[in-house]
Amino acid sequence: LNALLKRLCREPYPTANSHQLNGRAWLAFLDSRCPAAGLTRCMVLVDGPYRPRCILTAEAAEDLQKAVDTWIRKHV
Repeated sequence: LNALLKRLCREPYPTANSHQLNGRAWLAFLDSRCPAAGLTRCMVLVDGPYRPRCILTAEAAEDLQKAVDTWIRKHV
């Protein structure tokens, strides 16, 4: 999801260097462009790839999907 979101940020925000952001700065950047998505709540985007077993509950996965869908709909 991070790779998809970073690709989607390149064209509308070319001078923001969003592809270089990570961690909370990355989530803050996404939220600053679309607060309705609430991606700062989705820490799994930041630390999920580094967890030995990143298992989300069905509710957490659904919340993440809704947040990413909202962000994408507002920017594509």
